[in-house]
Amino acid sequence: MTKIFFTIIFFLFSIQLFSQNDGRVDTSFNPSDSGFGWGEGANGDVYSSVVQPDGKIIIVGSFTIYQSFSRNGIARLHQDGTIDVGFNPGIGVNGVIKTVALLPSGKLMIGGIFTTFNGVIKNNIALLNTDGSLDTSFPAIGT
Repeated sequence: MTKIFFTIIFFLFSIQLFSQNDGRVDTSFNPSDSGFGWGEGANGDVYSSVVQPDGKIIIVGSFTIYQSFSRNGIARLHQDGTIDVGFNPGIGVNGVIKTVALLPSGKLMIGGIFTTFNGVIKNNIALLNTDGSLDTSFPAIGT
């Protein structure tokens, strides 16, 4: 019992010791969003994110709007949380994007519960170019 207690204490101490910050909210990130769905962030859930080498952030989820811009499931944000309009996924997916991976080429692999991306059949997985457009060289799975 004592060993378990000390293991838990060590674990909790390690979390604090190696955490990236002290847990405070970064008020410089998307400062116009007051939370509780009243601001200008995503109008739905964000399930995953990835930070690109230039510091921009890709978010994916079940949202359809980010800061008044139509973004079905995917958006790219500047470091302050504002939308990057240079990343344009068009109409996006007809469902939900659950995960995103940044490939060494800079392209994005997305996966989730959808059957199309920009009207093109893509069953649950798609490859996107760096500007958010669909990489049509990646085959549709299950077609």
